[in-house]
Amino acid sequence: MRLYCEGCYHMRLYCKGCYHMGLYCEGCYHMGLYCERCYHMILNCEGGYHMRLYCERCYHMRLYSEGCFHIRLYCERCYQMGLYCEGCYHMRLYCERCYHMGLYCEECYHMRLHCERCYHMRLYSEGCFHMRLYCERCYQMGLYCEGCYHMRLYCERCYHMGLYCEECYHMRLHCERYYHMGLYCEGCYHMRLYCEGCYHMRLHCERCYHMKMIMI
Repeated sequence: MRLYCEGCYHMRLYCKGCYHMGLYCEGCYHMGLYCERCYHMILNCEGGYHMRLYCERCYHMRLYSEGCFHIRLYCERCYQMGLYCEGCYHMRLYCERCYHMGLYCEECYHMRLHCERCYHMRLYSEGCFHMRLYCERCYQMGLYCEGCYHMRLYCERCYHMGLYCEECYHMRLHCERYYHMGLYCEGCYHMRLYCEGCYHMRLHCERCYHMKMIMI
């Protein structure tokens, strides 16, 4: 599984409008998950099966670009957002206390990438090529391809899948086989998806800090 541009292999997660990093841009609130060189975005499994993120209700969810290459995660048929809890359909990708969007909240640093009611968050594609944001075995969060298990977001100490590990809070995003695929720093290609010092969510290179996913 890879998260980069197939056309030029140059990956950037930011808003094209004002170039602030993030799942959305605080300046203009446009989503950006695409390649800045060729504007071609693909989230796919290494085996050649293109993955789609879509709505469980109508099964037509996708990484969708409308106009000027701004990316939105929603279903084009029913407009239900794709990041949601399949149990109660209560969508949260922001902090409950201050309602500030982000992988972490810049005001209170309270992480929310799951449903606050039932704590069962899923980001996946139906069909045979499943892509999940949680571990089926222990229900820790995780991003991997079920078909080949080639790329994992997991805790290296206990190997539970997770955006963070609930036991030790130590995480890493890398390719188990080659250690170079995925979200990485284009300057030195050293990957890290956590802050070792404070365990707050950061997407950056620990060596040169070239790539970040933070709310500025």
